[in-house]
Amino acid sequence: MQDKIETLRLEGGDELCIIVDEPTSGPRRGDVVLGPVFGATAYSMFPFAYALARNGFRVLRPDFRHHVGLSTGSIEDMRMSEQATDLVTALELADDPLLVAVSLSARPAIRALTLTTGVAGAVLVEPVVDVRATLLEVVGTDHLHDRDDEQPERVLVLDYLVDPLTFVPDCLEHGLASLEDTMAEVERLDVPLTFVAGDADPWVRIADVEAAAGAHRAGGSDTMVVTIPAASHRLNRNPAVAARYIESMARECIRLRGSSDEAIMPSFDEMLQANSDVRRAPRAVPAAAAAAPAG
Repeated sequence: MQDKIETLRLEGGDELCIIVDEPTSGPRRGDVVLGPVFGATAYSMFPFAYALARNGFRVLRPDFRHHVGLSTGSIEDMRMSEQATDLVTALELADDPLLVAVSLSARPAIRALTLTTGVAGAVLVEPVVDVRATLLEVVGTDHLHDRDDEQPERVLVLDYLVDPLTFVPDCLEHGLASLEDTMAEVERLDVPLTFVAGDADPWVRIADVEAAAGAHRAGGSDTMVVTIPAASHRLNRNPAVAARYIESMARECIRLRGSSDEAIMPSFDEMLQANSDVRRAPRAVPAAAAAAPAG
């Protein structure tokens, strides 16, 4: 697994950094763009990327702008519409790519699919399809309303402070807040979609995922729902459950490439060793590329 960083200088001066992992074995199956979970750097998405690379995929892992990681800005000013744009930028670097997004990044991933062409399919893992409902479960308060005078200066989301006066208007103005928004959007997509969801996830209701999948199916597109027995959302706290999600993701990516091959699932020890090897290896970090379109 070869690890290098592409740095794109976007219009307006922002930098978008993307880790690129070459496939390590097996038949070459093409490109996958991998969207990170909330509060996670592209580096921390290594287990997903390594499983894909072991199964023959070239993986592009963007660090969202105004998030954590190498790209421009702080997570305090995160905007989901901007994350959709960042995914589009990464997709445009790839050849006939698949799109994989995990947790909150599933919602901007769905938006990204409406903004570009040439994507072969998408796998949405623990997909947040109702941003309002998920954030209510996580923080205990419904901030996705349109009354600025009721918003605090900062909201602690997991371990990070987020400015609701940036995040909330962005979600509302761009139609990224509700399940109804998501259903209306996926119904218009003609891209194959797989939803990999826990049957008892406390932050993502399986009924909402099934509703979104049903809307996509109603539009006549290839739709798959893979249900994982899981009553947790934070995969970093349960490696065994995380392995089931990751294996299902890899298997669906292989299927979307038209193959019936079994997915290779590296062991936990193999992942640890591979991660250690990558961390120790020198990385190619090119100078910022020429100005690229922001999408």
